[in-house]
Amino acid sequence: MITKPTLLIINGAETRGVAQGQLNKTLFDIAKEQLQAQYNILETQVAGGYRVAEEQAKFTQADVVLFQYPVFWFGVPAVLKAYLDTVYEHGVFFEGSDHYGEGGLLQGRRYLLSTTWNAPQQVFSNQQQFFDGRSLEELLLAMHKTQQYIGMRALPSFAAFDVVANPNIEDQAMRWREHLQAELISPLVSERLRA
Repeated sequence: MITKPTLLIINGAETRGVAQGQLNKTLFDIAKEQLQAQYNILETQVAGGYRVAEEQAKFTQADVVLFQYPVFWFGVPAVLKAYLDTVYEHGVFFEGSDHYGEGGLLQGRRYLLSTTWNAPQQVFSNQQQFFDGRSLEELLLAMHKTQQYIGMRALPSFAAFDVVANPNIEDQAMRWREHLQAELISPLVSERLRA
């Protein structure tokens, strides 16, 4: 009997100003619904509270970790930053090594970042726009390096753009389902996750 891989889905949204977390909750729920046939699902709603030891155990069980969160001031929300600061503990997630950044203890695991942005899509990878030609992946560098530091490897990120001024939940949901299919469901992906 083939055992299903385990997926940890983390919702790092918090309520703040115009950001009420509904789109992040919707994307979280879509991922859970779409992936439950292929994965054993573990989940965390960071703003709802958590126990550090339980979260660490979820990471050690997970083959893939999916982070769902809004981008606040070009970084992660405060609740998600506090979560990373407390859960990513020395000796559990990383240790010292001869070469900086090579002491990660979660080798063999993959992660996927799914973010929501107020920024419109056209400002990414465009020299004439606000981000000076930087791509989505470049702007997520701090989160990528954090996961790399603990030994995980990236899957291509997903982003929902212009979510405050021009919300289009149906389009975002369709794009998200397609991304999940391509990155976490298709038969070739399961082979890639094992590599």
